[in-house]
Amino acid sequence: MLKKIKQSLIEFKNNFKNAVILNKNSFKLITEKPLTFSLKYFFVFIFILNFVFLFLFILKVNFFNGYKTIKILKKSVNNLPKNLVVTIKNNHLSTNHSMPVFIWFESIGNKRLLMVLDETAQEKNIKDYGSYILLTSKSAVFNNDFSSQNYKTMPYKIDYVKVTKKNMIDFINSISKIVPFLIILFFLIIILLVPIGIFIGYLFYMVFVSFLAYIIFKLYSSKHNFIKTLKLSLHSSTIPIIINYLILNTRAKIGFINSGQIFFILIFIFLFISLNNVFPLKKKSVKS
Repeated sequence: MLKKIKQSLIEFKNNFKNAVILNKNSFKLITEKPLTFSLKYFFVFIFILNFVFLFLFILKVNFFNGYKTIKILKKSVNNLPKNLVVTIKNNHLSTNHSMPVFIWFESIGNKRLLMVLDETAQEKNIKDYGSYILLTSKSAVFNNDFSSQNYKTMPYKIDYVKVTKKNMIDFINSISKIVPFLIILFFLIIILLVPIGIFIGYLFYMVFVSFLAYIIFKLYSSKHNFIKTLKLSLHSSTIPIIINYLILNTRAKIGFINSGQIFFILIFIFLFISLNNVFPLKKKSVKS
């Protein structure tokens, strides 16, 4: 089993190298091999490329910060008054505390006021507090922009609910238990399902481009056919797809040309070079 996997990896490595340099002799052999050979290479290439960019994305975003955030929230809730009770009845919020209640978010020395619970406050007071969220007696207020008076209000539409400190802690504990499962599920979807979707999408694109190239190239060469053109496109598209991934992930722009147009142009250029290497262009003679 391991020997077979090793042989497959060596085969992919050689095919990838030949695809990058548009190896003429290798591409001639590809046109004589079954279509499944090229499809297998194309799928493994997309799978590995997707995995590499996923790994770079995780390093950039620090995906596991979500689990750390939950631990910080739990610590913040633990600092709330022990006997705190928040009640919403007939769309009106009330508490058993006469003073405002503050929930702080502290991470690596950076302390921010996350939420204030003040049933006597007005919506505009969210700017005075400088918090992200303010719960008043009538509505929840969200701070959209600290540099302006831009905030969003959401009136309560609840007949009756009662929340205690214990309820909050239990809820956070429940969330923390499913986070590892969600992380695993996320990775399974990204690693297994997403490459399949990308493979199918690119495959349809290659079929379309190959058909156009086949029609155009048919004017100058009668030795190739659509299937051979498609086989070459699945290998010659290696560099264009890598460039497309880089452009999409860095959001780079080249003048007035968007990423889709750049990708289409590169696919055509690399495919035409490959076709010309395997089936040299020669104007068909017209019989009189």
